[in-house]
Order: sequence, then structure tokens, then C-alpha cells
Amino acid sequence: MVHCSATREDCTLSPEALDVMHRRRGFNGTGYHYYIRKDGTLYLTRSLERIGAHAKGFNAHSIGICYEGGLDCRGRPADTRTPAQRATLRQLVELRSGNLWPIWSCVSLAAGYAGIAIFHRT
Repeated sequence: MVHCSATREDCTLSPEALDVMHRRRGFNGTGYHYYIRKDGTLYLTRSLERIGAHAKGFNAHSIGICYEGGLDCRGRPADTRTPAQRATLRQLVELRSGNLWPIWSCVSLAAGYAGIAIFHRT
């Protein structure tokens, strides 16, 4: 499942800061498996062997991907993905698609944002 970090487009959020945010919420580290920075850099933030903590009820059968951004400069929800983030996301999905169920369009369960769901084969 693809999520945004709910970071304003005029701000940054490092993978380390994301980890701290999740730990403060009671998680044992970052809940997403992958994190994509604005420059397109991809970080593995949670081992794929560990169940994610990103979509209650769907964590055991999905991979969590988060991109830095998701809010405009005024703090309103917006698609702030950069061309580099879009390219990285596309490459990641293509790379992982051999081990996953087809990728379906969906509405994010938590925030109501449009996104994609990626489910493990069982």
C-alpha cells in the first residue's frame, strides 16, 4: 500500500525522523517497508520479513511504501510526488510485481487518499 508521510511540500522528513515519529506512536520502528524521499532515493525502512504497521487489518498481507510529502504548503492534502519519486515508485512496483498479487487501485483505508494496494502472494 502506498502512503504519504503527510509532510508539507516545503518541509523535509528524513527516514530517521520518520522512525522517531512511529516510535512515539508506539510502533517498534518505522511501520512502512520502503520510504521514498523527494529526490527519489529509496530506503528500506523495515525488513520485508517483518509484518508492516501501516494499514490495520491488511498489514500481514501487504507491503507498506511511503513517500515524503502529501501536503501542500498550507498543510492541505495534495499529490506532491516529484518526478523522481514517481519514477522510483514505478521501478519498485515493477521490481516487486513478480512476488506480489496484481496491483489494484484503492482508497487508503486510514486517510481517504487514493493509492494503490500491493498484496503478497500466499
